[in-house]
Amino acid sequence: MATKTYDLNLVSLTVNGLLVRGAGEDDKVTVTRREDSNELTMGADGEGVFSRMNNKSGQFEITLLDSNDGNKLLLDLHNAEEALAGAGLFSIGLRDSQLGDVYAGAEAKVMKFADSPKGKGVSERTWTVACPLLAVDRDDV
Repeated sequence: MATKTYDLNLVSLTVNGLLVRGAGEDDKVTVTRREDSNELTMGADGEGVFSRMNNKSGQFEITLLDSNDGNKLLLDLHNAEEALAGAGLFSIGLRDSQLGDVYAGAEAKVMKFADSPKGKGVSERTWTVACPLLAVDRDDV
């Protein structure tokens, strides 16, 4: 097995077709499903049964430096939705070119605008974006 080298510059985030760069200090983006894919129910007799959950919704936690232009893009989408229901709908995608991970939501919305802490140095803003259908795949690399 060959040793691999991780490079954050090979991870790309697109919001409404635009590339967003300028990650926060640690995690740039965390992608999760909003619910487990299966649920295990155990009977009193010790027999278990799995139930398939059909909730395929997902969530992107995006951390950007306060100075990043991506904050304006996400705030504009949030404000468009507040002004007119449905106007803030957009696509979102994350691709890791080195590992082949691909996450995509064809329809997404900003759940709330990011907190904006101010202090001695540049701060970070973390945005929560949700989509009703999160497509998850891994390409061959």
